[in-house]
Amino acid sequence: MKSTEQMALKPVIIGLTGGIGSGKTYVAGIFRGLGARIIDADRIAHRVIDQPAVRSTLIRWYGLDILDKNGGIIRRKVAQIVFAPKLSGLRCGFAGPACSERSESAEIRRLNRLTHPYIRKEMLKQIRQWRGQVIVIDAPLLLESKLDKLCDYVVFVSTPEKLRLKRIVASRAWDISELRRRARHQMSLSEKKSMADFVINNKSSVTTLAHTKRIFGMITKQKQ
Repeated sequence: MKSTEQMALKPVIIGLTGGIGSGKTYVAGIFRGLGARIIDADRIAHRVIDQPAVRSTLIRWYGLDILDKNGGIIRRKVAQIVFAPKLSGLRCGFAGPACSERSESAEIRRLNRLTHPYIRKEMLKQIRQWRGQVIVIDAPLLLESKLDKLCDYVVFVSTPEKLRLKRIVASRAWDISELRRRARHQMSLSEKKSMADFVINNKSSVTTLAHTKRIFGMITKQKQ
């Protein structure tokens, strides 16, 4: 049986997920302001892609065209191949049939199989460093990658599509067809929502702040 001290040192882990452009980073920032530690899956993925083993595999798959003048991976070019192999005009790296004949989904799964073990390893390292604290894992593919298994609670950020599109157009210059094309490679929003312990309706900064504070209070109260 675990001692009281051991239980006190166990972190409380909140998994944060939602649709593309739903405002997860904004909500994570509120959690940070309330005292939570944040593990940003996207930031970790940015670092992982330059890991020697990952970098060499990507070059073998896609060729030297994905490198910048300093030898770093150009994420935009990798995304062009992964999400639009028929349109990228870049080398796929498969023997036999051309890359254009391979589905986007297969290419995405292949990339995820390469990078996700490194991302998970780094997350576990950070979790061990923050014993006894509240930790938020901000991960777009939290459920798809089974990262929810690390979590005590899952929080879903719900945002109307029009508002998500407005944010994405401003930050990434996507149109609605691109948003929907990217989203179809993720679990449906209704399924994600059904798997969550808490839902934050991110329609305005005022309501989002209030919802996030209330959820944080409920979770930390249960921890005591």
